[in-house]
Amino acid sequence: SRSSSGMLRTQEEVDALLKNNPNYTIYGTKPAPGMIYYEDVRGQKNTTPNADGTYSYAEPDGKIDDNDRVFLTNKKDNHYGFGINLGSSFKNLSVTMAIGGSFGGQGIVESTAKGWNTSAHVSAITNLPQYLTDHWTPENTGAKYPAPYYRSVNQLDSDFWFRSSFQMAVRTLNIAYELPEGLAKKLHMRGAKLYLVSTNPLNLYKAFEYKQYAGSFDVYPVIRSFSMGLNLSL
Repeated sequence: SRSSSGMLRTQEEVDALLKNNPNYTIYGTKPAPGMIYYEDVRGQKNTTPNADGTYSYAEPDGKIDDNDRVFLTNKKDNHYGFGINLGSSFKNLSVTMAIGGSFGGQGIVESTAKGWNTSAHVSAITNLPQYLTDHWTPENTGAKYPAPYYRSVNQLDSDFWFRSSFQMAVRTLNIAYELPEGLAKKLHMRGAKLYLVSTNPLNLYKAFEYKQYAGSFDVYPVIRSFSMGLNLSL
């Protein structure tokens, strides 16, 4: 990943950057308002190895490229999971649920959710997450996200797109209600039980505002289902 320095919001900020770094480019592209820009960590990699077999780099050269990639986190994904089973009953009503989650890693917005894929035809613009509507324009320089026009620059993996990887959700929920014996007899039944069974009914915490659970923006979402039933004893 690359260490981002923030977003360039005005031409004045671009001019200030170029004043200190006249040759600054991001993979060959000159900086412009609406772009994410990155820390210049080092220059070109020396082709001759050191005595210990490692390679050294030249001093920062003002050009952002693969030489400026660094390790920003030790854990890309969650490494630990947990589960909680809960159950309770009151008179004829009973509720059970299973809560699951994971933690211990670093989340990042996937590339398909970072911007627009466009072609010559407006109708060919792909779907995009709603959160990207708050993107940079000349009239909205305080936007949370960068300009879609510079997708190739802005979608580079960097800490700008980091999110908490913690997840916690109700995976299963079962609710059952048994009719009182007296009421069942009045209905000429030995017993009656109503129940609701649900899978993935509730996300208790999500770091990604554009999706409910884990996975990618452009794949079929995790199924959420609800089933109701009636069990009669005649």
